[in-house]
Amino acid sequence: MVETRSRWATWPRHAATCVGVSLLSLGASFVFYAHRARAAQAAQVGPLIARSTTHFYDPSGRLAFVTALQYVRYSDHSEVWAGQDVYPKTREGLTHIVNRQTEREISFDPLTKSVITMHFTRAEQQNASWAWEASCPVEDMANASPGGVFFGHQTLHIVKQWGGTDVTERWMIPELDCFSVKEIDTSSGARNVKVVQSLQEGEPDRSLMAVPLDYTERSPAAVEDLREKTTGEGAFGRGLVGRMEKNYQRRKFQ
Repeated sequence: MVETRSRWATWPRHAATCVGVSLLSLGASFVFYAHRARAAQAAQVGPLIARSTTHFYDPSGRLAFVTALQYVRYSDHSEVWAGQDVYPKTREGLTHIVNRQTEREISFDPLTKSVITMHFTRAEQQNASWAWEASCPVEDMANASPGGVFFGHQTLHIVKQWGGTDVTERWMIPELDCFSVKEIDTSSGARNVKVVQSLQEGEPDRSLMAVPLDYTERSPAAVEDLREKTTGEGAFGRGLVGRMEKNYQRRKFQ
């Protein structure tokens, strides 16, 4: 499995929680690499709801697991990622919310009914991008080739070599602020293949950012402990939760 981390070194999106940054601790046979991008963002972006699946293959080519994701993007740059494990077992994953209007960034876990809330200023939110392609990088777009038509839009196919064996491929829709409808990430033989199955354009309902009222605010360390006790598996992995905890104590929403 290749996991791409953009934005926070201390705040994950789960692979199936595996929306993109490891909240699973599958560990040894998989690979990880990180890229962070900063770019000036437009005042508004094209709003949409996209549903996708990602297949994660280990270096031997074996299918390790499959995840599903609902991604929601609002015109004010607010975003929601809601993930689910599909294979080899099915379970609900964490949901992560970036709310530009309230300057809150929230993750909630249905397995423990926990919510983690942090404060980021609007400027901080604007200066951080989830992925390098979110800025429609001019140098990469110039080398793109036609990638076929997806959901009625012509895409551009970009291949980017990060060094070593790390290679990223994207099929982007320029008219939708370079939203990717297909992604392939490879590193040291491991490979992730993400494909969007449905794409709905238009402003999503703000209720998709709602947090269940019966959830309890907890720190990342408390969520990790409760997850381990109730399910036998942590949410983030001990190697990451310490850094997350420090970030949470600095940024927790009062």
